[in-house]
Amino acid sequence: MQSDDQIWAILPLKSRHLAKQRLGHSLSKFERQALSEKMFEDVLIAINGARFLKGLVVVTCDDYTISRAQLFGGRVIRTDGDIGLSASVEMAAQALFDDGVANIITLPGDVPLVTSQEIDQVCQNLLTHRGITIVPDQACTGTNSIACSRRSVIPFSFGLNSFEKHRQLAQKSAHKSGLTVNIEKLDGLGLDIDTEEDIAALMKRRCSSHTQHYVSTSGIADKIQETCNADIAYEPNYFTDETRLAGGV
Repeated sequence: MQSDDQIWAILPLKSRHLAKQRLGHSLSKFERQALSEKMFEDVLIAINGARFLKGLVVVTCDDYTISRAQLFGGRVIRTDGDIGLSASVEMAAQALFDDGVANIITLPGDVPLVTSQEIDQVCQNLLTHRGITIVPDQACTGTNSIACSRRSVIPFSFGLNSFEKHRQLAQKSAHKSGLTVNIEKLDGLGLDIDTEEDIAALMKRRCSSHTQHYVSTSGIADKIQETCNADIAYEPNYFTDETRLAGGV
């Protein structure tokens, strides 16, 4: 019997060879794959440190991703090819609800600056208000996270302009059920990496992540600096987030 206060994270990931194709004109296939691996590591570290999470489900067809998820103690749902973000989340949510899990939070694999504290903040919001919490991306057009319960779950519709879609679905559901809709704008969880501009924004943040270290030492930072015509010199903040570069893996 699962407790009503237990929360599981759902982390859907596509195959690494298909990752970050929007960066294809700037980065090689190898660089994009390595970038996605480093971001995944950072997200796993944040999940591992979140106090409110009972467990993790990773949905993917990628062998490397499966092995890393299992190393962190995550449950894996292996798909037959890439089935899309919304379908992956729907599959995992249904499996968890069927197993008696009361609450879920969806997390993307491309938010390298997400922190355990941010995840806990969203989870605590869910447990306090018993409604739906949505975390938009920086532009407030996409959806980077949804936290909900069996009672408040809505259809998942990730993709272009998904934040407004999810907000409307949540408000409609809340109107019927009397539950609340909460919007959380978070610095780390809100920064997903899809474009050169996103990488430039990432490197301007004074944090220490596997992803920032890789971008800085691989030559990607130089490419992005030239493309975006911006100074993105990386200065890791070892004093506030030293453990992220040290490992925890």
